[in-house]
Amino acid sequence: MRRVLLVAGALGFLGLPVYAQEKGTLELGGFGRYTKYDGSFSIGNKSENSFGGGGRIGYFFSPKFSLELDGSFNATDLDNFYFNGQESSPIRYWPFHLRGLYHAPLGNKWNFLIGGGPVVNYFSKSSNAVVKTVNGTDYGLGGLVGLRYKVNSWLSLRGDGTVDFITSPRNGADEIRAQGINTAVEDPSSNVHLGAQLGLSIYPNSKCTKRLDGIDLTPNTASVQTGQNVNFSVTGRLCDGSSTAPQVTYAVMPSGTIGSNGVFSSNTPGTYRVMARTLNGRFADTSTVTVTAPPPPPRLSRIEISPKSSNLKLNESATYSVTGFWSDGASRAMRADECTMSADGNPTASGWTYTWSRSGDYGVTATCSGSSDRATATVRGLSVVLRAMFGTNRYTSASSVDRMSLDEVANNMKADPSIRVYVDGHTDWRNTVRYNAWLAQRRANFIQGELVKRGIDRSRLIVRGFGECKPAASNETEDGMAQNRRVEVNQVETATPEAADTCAESGPRGASKIGRPGED
Repeated sequence: MRRVLLVAGALGFLGLPVYAQEKGTLELGGFGRYTKYDGSFSIGNKSENSFGGGGRIGYFFSPKFSLELDGSFNATDLDNFYFNGQESSPIRYWPFHLRGLYHAPLGNKWNFLIGGGPVVNYFSKSSNAVVKTVNGTDYGLGGLVGLRYKVNSWLSLRGDGTVDFITSPRNGADEIRAQGINTAVEDPSSNVHLGAQLGLSIYPNSKCTKRLDGIDLTPNTASVQTGQNVNFSVTGRLCDGSSTAPQVTYAVMPSGTIGSNGVFSSNTPGTYRVMARTLNGRFADTSTVTVTAPPPPPRLSRIEISPKSSNLKLNESATYSVTGFWSDGASRAMRADECTMSADGNPTASGWTYTWSRSGDYGVTATCSGSSDRATATVRGLSVVLRAMFGTNRYTSASSVDRMSLDEVANNMKADPSIRVYVDGHTDWRNTVRYNAWLAQRRANFIQGELVKRGIDRSRLIVRGFGECKPAASNETEDGMAQNRRVEVNQVETATPEAADTCAESGPRGASKIGRPGED
């Protein structure tokens, strides 16, 4: 029987398919073992007598098939199975297994183990030579199922469950019974021992022939808008820690498109699962893609014209720009073809640059896609205002000058050579219109001469005589007439200077003829 079991176990192992991949890798391991003995082995203290330890050595014929030998030991004590005259029978139990194993991969790190082969149980005597005990060997067939977790290329964690079927158990052998076994215990015809093993294994000469251990699909997750692409790639992990670019096929669920080059796209919002699988179907990896509808195009929320306000001199230019602000928070300078711009006061325009030739307060309005904004421009010349007062019939010297001095007027005109001024002479209503016109002209000529003396070109000084035509105050009083005997200097703000006004006689009857030229 013993020979039959050994031959059957060897033939069973040799019947397993063997491949040449990674041939020669060794496995060395140690484990703790719990044994649940057959009912014919009634042990005295289960918490102490069922635990032991052992080791294993294995040889890999391929990544999936190996041959291993393991052995373990634990000392136990048979309680109800004892010899006459003894309360118990201490023994030493040594099970040895030779088995072939199939390693089925479960992902990248786990393997499922299943196998079987012959088992030999060796029972040795206790250290007390006087005590009778079970000793010798028995034989049977053993099976194993287990899980292996690969920590790295040379270390793994392994857990196994074993079953040993012993057809001719040692404790039922004739020579044992002949020693005076307790006849109250029935002799077993077979034993079934169950075991659980947990331990570590190392691979001191682990070999790798560039075998693919798994693949990684990148990116792992992605978010795009409808119509946009995601470029996927696959990296293969080899058993030696290096990487490669394996050939794969792609699939996408529930819809969408993905090409053989790994480019995914979809025109329908949703969540999609992209899968890459090796050609042999052994390894696969997946990624998640979220596809959303694109947001509505941003709209122009408002515009700002710049500069918002300007203070200009006559004929000085102002250049404007417009900035647009969109609903998505973006902003940029607007182009001339996107906006229209207009300005008050009929300025000279060149694009968005405006020049005013008259003083005043003006508005500039920009309009872009229904949004508008407005700026203001204040146009002023240099302050050139002078009033010179004269005595009755006097025109060769001024009795007083206010608002500005002649020097200040001259300095301002020198600072801005474009300034031209009116020099306007006025009189009260005494004497005739003709005489007053002559007197007003003489007074204006006098002020003109004073400005020429101060370096102002005569062509910039436009002399006009208004006589009594534009009184500044009432001619009914001496004080009012004093205010009317004046010369005013004001800036010319038109391209063509205006001529002096003429007027009819306005003085009272019997008006003074003092100093009237050519008459008594």
